[in-house]
Amino acid sequence: METDAKIGRTGRHHPVAALFRAYAADKAGEEWHGEWGAALLYRPAAILAAPVLLRLGVPATVVTLCSLLLALSLPLVAWVWGAVAVGLIAVLTGVLDCLDGTIARASNSVSRTGHYLDFVTDIIFRAGFYAAIGLLAAGATPLWLKGWTLPLALVAALLAIAARLCRVYAEKMSGAAPYGAPARREPFTLLFSAISGLDSLMPLAVLVLGVTGGMGWLVLWLLAYATLDFLYTQVAALRRMA
Repeated sequence: METDAKIGRTGRHHPVAALFRAYAADKAGEEWHGEWGAALLYRPAAILAAPVLLRLGVPATVVTLCSLLLALSLPLVAWVWGAVAVGLIAVLTGVLDCLDGTIARASNSVSRTGHYLDFVTDIIFRAGFYAAIGLLAAGATPLWLKGWTLPLALVAALLAIAARLCRVYAEKMSGAAPYGAPARREPFTLLFSAISGLDSLMPLAVLVLGVTGGMGWLVLWLLAYATLDFLYTQVAALRRMA
């Protein structure tokens, strides 16, 4: 917790600078591998917002619970208000997902409970967001996809969630450190990392394709991405435990 304590001491004088330095030292390498979309879009916004919430004394857990409620609301939002509302809420959820960890580290309040709530929120967001996309695509999709967008989106969500759970289980069984930037920069690993980072940009894709009428193609992309994610995770997990 030495870094966290340092952030707490210096954050009162140069909060944003201190938070950016801490992020660069502790998490940037891991996040830019596989989650570069979040590092590019959500993390800067979270770091800029964190000092305000820290001064107000807002706990990281409250931020996580707000993110969870937004994630749960996504299918209903898709049904009632449409693609723009879903895209904006998904962007906000992405910022909150980065913000809770930033607050927890800066206030020296990192806990297992917080990690667990963050994990649950990520799973719920994946299911809710993919379901929302399937609902949005139902009214604007090629004829050959009519009636299939929601089931396909839910299959994609299932594969993506299964991949996440498999990674967690592989970490537990192997006793190794959590997944991060690979020691060996293998071409396929780098390619998957680049593709994986696109997942964080899906809220922007909803905003664009919801207006242009391409949501059906987004469902197919989610299915392809989730399948690749699941298969890649199996190979990586088996190699990790070997």
